Amino acid sequence: MTFCETMKGSIILKASQIFMSDLKTLPIIFRPIVLLICLVCVAHDAIAQRQTFPNNSMIKERIQPNAQAMRIGSAVHWQPDLETALATANATGKPVFWYVPTLRGSFMDRIDSIDRYMQAGPFSWPDTINILNEHFVPVNAAPRIQQQNQFDLKPYAFVEPGFLILDSDGTLVSKMDRLTTLHPIWFRHLLTRHIAGPVPDSMLSATLKPLWHSFSVGEFESIKRFFGINPPQDVESFLLAGMAEFRLGDHDSAKALWEQASEIDPESPLAWKAAAEAAGFGPFVRGFETHRQLPPGVFVESSNTGGSSAPRNVYDSPELWRRSVDFLIGMQDRSGAAAKCQTRRAGWPSRARPGGSMDDGPIVAARGMRFHPEVAMLACA
Repeated sequence: MTFCETMKGSIILKASQIFMSDLKTLPIIFRPIVLLICLVCVAHDAIAQRQTFPNNSMIKERIQPNAQAMRIGSAVHWQPDLETALATANATGKPVFWYVPTLRGSFMDRIDSIDRYMQAGPFSWPDTINILNEHFVPVNAAPRIQQQNQFDLKPYAFVEPGFLILDSDGTLVSKMDRLTTLHPIWFRHLLTRHIAGPVPDSMLSATLKPLWHSFSVGEFESIKRFFGINPPQDVESFLLAGMAEFRLGDHDSAKALWEQASEIDPESPLAWKAAAEAAGFGPFVRGFETHRQLPPGVFVESSNTGGSSAPRNVYDSPELWRRSVDFLIGMQDRSGAAAKCQTRRAGWPSRARPGGSMDDGPIVAARGMRFHPEVAMLACA
């Protein structure tokens, strides 16, 4: 039995009697000592409760990425700070892409997890990497207080993750926050509208283009059949094959394919993404990344009023419900359990808990259906 367990019954009781009834009877010199003992014992009890109830929703389970997964986002040529980025932009004439992972005074929970979704999502996608490195001066930095005031980057006014695009002279051109859903084509469109000259060609395999289209319209069985006849040979095909298996509910096979993808070409950003998905903290496996086919209405130039939500009236109510239900079903395994409830069985630490949060993709989709039927989330697209 520990010191606190031995003493808490006698000392805390006696101390409380002294403090509550007749504090003056205790010499002043001893009062801080008794108070310190009480605080230590209370802290001990709190730690003991955390150990006794490891599934308490207040305890945040963090997934520690392996060395391969740690490389997500590193293929982007990030500048160390905004001042360096602006100086480079002024010399090259390129606009600045300023990724804002968090803010001072932010209320956002699981900031590190949300940042990993961005790093393993758009910042590990070949097209996005190419556009950022060739046509922008990218910088990944939290703003200082003066910068938050200058660009109105204040909690609630700007909800991370998000980004700003600045002219080479530092003038604000565009601002986008509330990126709760990540779609490579949608993200590509956001960027290419701000570059001069022709739109760059896709960096993805031309051979796999028909299969990516099949994935976008939900033809996962056809992808499975294709790879059954033509086994994956490169990192992109292993990644896609794993994504199709995941949507079909075979999460174990998906994890195995992503692990192969991470090993076959260790220097590929898609391998780093695959490692993150296999580890259980990638945006796809968490329900934050979608590749479904999007209607033209989601690409309309508009002010940032809903982050990655589609503009109003893009989807009618039946279509929104259909896509939302398809999304939720696609996050389940073959037993019907939600992906995040099964992560521990597949070797992924589970963080599912009642109530949900920004970290719960399926719950976000359900909330989008229930409370905002006129504003379809891209996650439901």
